[in-house]
Amino acid sequence: PSREDLPSCFSGSKSMLLLVVHLALACAFTGILWYAQIDQYPMLSLVGRDELPNYQKAYDRRTLGPATVLLVADALTGLLLLWIHPEHFPIWVACVNAGLIVLVWMITWLGCVRCHLKLECGYDAGVLRRLLRLNLLRTIVMTVRSLLLIWSVSHLV
Repeated sequence: PSREDLPSCFSGSKSMLLLVVHLALACAFTGILWYAQIDQYPMLSLVGRDELPNYQKAYDRRTLGPATVLLVADALTGLLLLWIHPEHFPIWVACVNAGLIVLVWMITWLGCVRCHLKLECGYDAGVLRRLLRLNLLRTIVMTVRSLLLIWSVSHLV
């Protein structure tokens, strides 16, 4: 669809608002991932082997809901930017951003979530190392996305 096909509610400042909301969501998720990488995931090795399954289940119950909401909102606003974007927002940025969103989802659902589920069954140093490596990759991808979005927004104002 072309810009002329857009509902009037997505014109002008509202498309810029979408971009800013998307940027805020991406930066929030990036911060959470860095926190998990530096603080939360390394501490999993300090939980006793017998306590880890219950700890991991509680962690998953508390984290899954908010993390999923953030992931979905980030993905929806990012994909909307392919269609609805501020006038001078480069389409290549929207395309790269969408591709990185897909990559983050793949790392999350095909890698990190599987590691968390395995840790619910018991401590496994190899699974914990894999979780840390996968999360580092996901964190780097999200950091690149956030920096790309910050750069693109800074060139619009």
